[in-house]
Amino acid sequence: MKSLHNKWMLLPLSLCLLLVFSFCSKNDALASNEDNSDNGNNGNISGKVLVAYFSRANYVPDGTDGVTGATNKAGNTKTVAQYIQEKTGGTLFEIVPERNYPISHTECSAIAQQEAENNERPSLKSHVENMEDYDIVFVGFPIWVYREPMAVLTFLEEYDFKDKTVIPFCTSMAVGISASEDDFKKTLSDADIKSGLRINYTLSGNWQGEVDHWIDRLGLNPSTSVANTTVSSAISINKEGNKIVVLGKGHLTATAYNVHGVLVSKAAGKEHLEMDCQNQSRIAVVRVTDGSGKVATQKINR
Repeated sequence: MKSLHNKWMLLPLSLCLLLVFSFCSKNDALASNEDNSDNGNNGNISGKVLVAYFSRANYVPDGTDGVTGATNKAGNTKTVAQYIQEKTGGTLFEIVPERNYPISHTECSAIAQQEAENNERPSLKSHVENMEDYDIVFVGFPIWVYREPMAVLTFLEEYDFKDKTVIPFCTSMAVGISASEDDFKKTLSDADIKSGLRINYTLSGNWQGEVDHWIDRLGLNPSTSVANTTVSSAISINKEGNKIVVLGKGHLTATAYNVHGVLVSKAAGKEHLEMDCQNQSRIAVVRVTDGSGKVATQKINR
């Protein structure tokens, strides 16, 4: 009887601990199979890519855990966004709110709950100056109060997404992405909302493989999603025999993609890079960024 009594005493405590994680960065295990299924993503998607993301990595100290910090493993959404940017050759953009959310998990949860209940649209201090140039927009976020943070809705409502392809992705503990997909469809009724991807907030297992498979299902076309001509005259990209030679100023980062938009090679260095393409006949596009943020892309003729 004493053992049974102790079990009943522990039950309320267990329920309380479960509710603590209901707000910032949480996922629905029951929805994971539904959210990461194919859901009819057939055919090719073409155009210039933007990878936008909301993350609290800039406000939460390194090493902060899910109890003392406002998010679990802060920076995971940013990590996934950077990977998608590398895979697609897109432009990375951070959705930055005017307000700084508290580091405390409890305080952050209370603010997130209040924003959701009041249907608030927190002001942003970062803005995309040339949204009209993009055809495909990935939007990433942690799950707060079972959905996207309200600042993400501010971002969606700020621009004209008519006829654009919008692709959500999220990181969370237990809640799935389906509710956010519904919000995206309601907010952007004239955009093409594709099935999103949920990644566990711990970034455990082969999460990169999950992203690769998801992007393959989307049918992203790198021949048009990555520009074929050089954007910055300060960077040159040329194929010389079995090598791709990159010249520019300062620190250079070069990424190469195959015809399916999958990253197949990467190099970094100062002013002069060489990428061996003797066994890389699958390279279709090379994208280079220099230290000042200038970007150049080049389609590679085989």
